[in-house]
Order: sequence, then structure tokens, then C-alpha cells
Amino acid sequence: MAAYDVDPVPSTSNKHLGWQTAGAGLVGLPWDSVNWSCAYDSVLTVLWNLFSDSPPEWSQNLAPGNELMAFVRSAFTTITAPAVQLVTFREQFRDLLHALAPVRFPRFGQEMTAVADILSMLLLSAVPFGNSSSVCPECATSSDVSIDACASYMWTVPSACWSAYCSGKASVSASEYIAALLDGCFTRPCLTCRAECHIRTTLFFPPPMIVIDAAGGSVSPQDQVMLTVTGQPYLMRLRGVIYHGANHFTARFLDHAGVVWYHDGASQTTGCVREERSVRGELPMETARSRGACHYIYVPSGN
Repeated sequence: MAAYDVDPVPSTSNKHLGWQTAGAGLVGLPWDSVNWSCAYDSVLTVLWNLFSDSPPEWSQNLAPGNELMAFVRSAFTTITAPAVQLVTFREQFRDLLHALAPVRFPRFGQEMTAVADILSMLLLSAVPFGNSSSVCPECATSSDVSIDACASYMWTVPSACWSAYCSGKASVSASEYIAALLDGCFTRPCLTCRAECHIRTTLFFPPPMIVIDAAGGSVSPQDQVMLTVTGQPYLMRLRGVIYHGANHFTARFLDHAGVVWYHDGASQTTGCVREERSVRGELPMETARSRGACHYIYVPSGN
């Protein structure tokens, strides 16, 4: 991936980044009804507010070596009037992705772009943060395996895989989904005897973000999930949810104080609506305004 130039934005440095005051109005992006932008609006609304609501070192550790994320990070640090400047940045970002993959990222007209495609481009890390391997149960041959969970914060598990791992369950929690991914739901044939081997992943470094697929409502979110990193527990908090329905994406962002904010660029334009907080029943995270969750976004609990 080539290096990207960030177009100048009329500002100096962004003093907004770093722990913002909980309860302040949060900013989102307005929907472009001519050149549909809702996938970008949802992703960038969550990302912008995460960058603004987290300590600076968090963003510096996000997707090292990914030049697309570096482009986003560099642009965000120049923004001081987000309600206006985020729209300018979104257009630059769309131009860039369209140039890289015009079929996946259509630029003009009423064409849908998949949130999963945007996230998959943004969340690749050039520095692996884990290792995956398999050990044959028949002949004990061991081998390293390359899977996306070690180099991408976008963790996708087909429903057939997590269901088989979880004894045929039709729905699972976020913790069960993650356990299936890391502890052997994927298999491969043994290189020596061709027996089926389960692939297990060990994390060497704590990821600064993980995004999991809601699987059409079959994966339920939890306020917190636990990862094991070099044998130590590592807590991640739910900080964003992206929703889809009726050919439109919307988002929720959970700030560091636990306040939930809802954004729909078609109705709230640049504002976010504060909602009553709970993932435990009062405010189900699986749905928002009749749309179903498609991605849950977790970051370290200290952020």
C-alpha cells in the first residue's frame, strides 16, 4: 500500500484529542443522500469519538504499519472544528479507498459500501500480535499457521465454526465468540497424516481494538470481555456498535464514562443523541431504532 498525503486542513493542532469531558455533545457525520456515505459515517463517527475520548498513546498503537490508519490518525490530529472538517476528511477518505479498490468502494451514486470492507482495510496491523499453531492429535506434528486474528483487529468467525465449537448453539455471547476464534474452532489437515487439527492462537501483545461480527443478531454483546495475553487476563470494554437495516448504517458510541450516544447521519446530521445507559436490559445493544447490530467494537478497559 502506497503512502498517502493528507490534504491540508485549515487548523493547527487538535487539542480536542485526549480525554474529552464526558457528557459533552459528541460529533458524527451527516449522511450524503446523493452519494451514499452511511458506511463511512458510522465507522468514522465511532473512530473519531474513540480518538477524542482516549489517551493519545492508544491511537498511536492502533494498527502499526497500516498506512491507511496512519492517514486517518494524521488527519484527525489537524481537526479542530469536527462538525465541518470531518466531512472534508470523509470525502478524502472515500476518494482514497475508491482509488485502491473501485468495485468494493464505489464513489458516486446510491451504491452501498460494506462496513466490513472499510474496517478490514483500516484494522490490518503490520506487526503481528499473536501466533497461531496446530498440533496433530494423531501424529503430534506441530506447525505454525497464519490466520487473520494475529494481524487484524477485525475478528470474523463463520457461524458454522462458532456453533460447532459451542456444541451446536444457535447464538453465543461475545466471550464465547472470541473463545471459539482463539481456542480451536478453525481446523486444518495435518501436514504429515492429514488428520484434522484445531488451530489455537496465543496473543503476545494486547490488541488496542477488536471488532467482532454480530452474525445477524446471533452474537450478543457484553459490556466487557476478557482476553488472555501471555497468560495474563486483559479486559476489553464495549465502546462502539454499528447497525444495519433497510440499506442504511447507523452507530452507537459508548464514552469512557459509560454514556451511550446514538448517531444516524440521515436524521441527527452532525449531532449524537445521548441515551440511557445499559447493556444489561434497559438499552439492548443488539438493536437500535429497528436496525440490527452488525459489528461490536471493543477497546482496552483503561481507555
